[in-house]
Amino acid sequence: MHVAYQLKRDNLRIKINQQDTELDALFPIGHKHDRYGFLITEPYGSFGASLLIQAAIVHFYDIHPARRDNEPMYPEIYMFHVGGAFGDHSSFDFWPPRKEIFVEANKPADLLSAIVDRGITRLTVPEVPPGDPVRLQDGANTFADIGSAKNLLASCFVYNAGGMTDDADVVLSSDHPSFEANIGRTLDREPILEKYFAAPQTMSLAGPSARQDIDRWVETVLVRKDEVDRDAIRLLTAQRRHRQGDRLVRTESFRRVSVEDMFALLAGF
Repeated sequence: MHVAYQLKRDNLRIKINQQDTELDALFPIGHKHDRYGFLITEPYGSFGASLLIQAAIVHFYDIHPARRDNEPMYPEIYMFHVGGAFGDHSSFDFWPPRKEIFVEANKPADLLSAIVDRGITRLTVPEVPPGDPVRLQDGANTFADIGSAKNLLASCFVYNAGGMTDDADVVLSSDHPSFEANIGRTLDREPILEKYFAAPQTMSLAGPSARQDIDRWVETVLVRKDEVDRDAIRLLTAQRRHRQGDRLVRTESFRRVSVEDMFALLAGF
């Protein structure tokens, strides 16, 4: 749970409708039961929403600071892989492994059911053409999951894997290395694995983690390390390094949508 101390709201800039604003405006009427869901449909396409993922993490801890120490918890963030397995996200603290969910493509009712099962209140999906919301009624019941989602969802966002979304009304940016570090850790696991195999006892522990927690995490990383083609990882790494000067400013934009519009988007997956 390194992100509990790594990420701070002061290092993130937020604009909504071209006006500077605060984290609480991004996730209005926040509460400690918020759960944040992100959909992914291509290898590490989620990097286009990296700042929103990390903003959600900050919000999760700031809304109830005891989660950092007195009541230690991993953030309630969930990655839904739709139509494949698109890369291990545990370096962003999508952990334990149950927080990455794998759903078949072209089964939007199953996807909605998975989202509702996790109690998601803030949902972010990649840009797709909308589908027919009637497809969401193909589950065990025609209205149950739709009603549950309407009851749960408080914020809905659309992102683009390239980082810039059409018709965006939200812009997040940061030049602080803490908001870039988890992408680097995700794309290049070799230094961490080499350190572990050379001297497991030297691996630092975050929060209340025990030594066997590190062992189990390494096991998961090894199982999933070839999930994304190495050429795709090299391309993503090169894109990340393509910057002007030494100071990285990451900027991403998002479009807020209504719950009804989100249903149409979910029907397109």
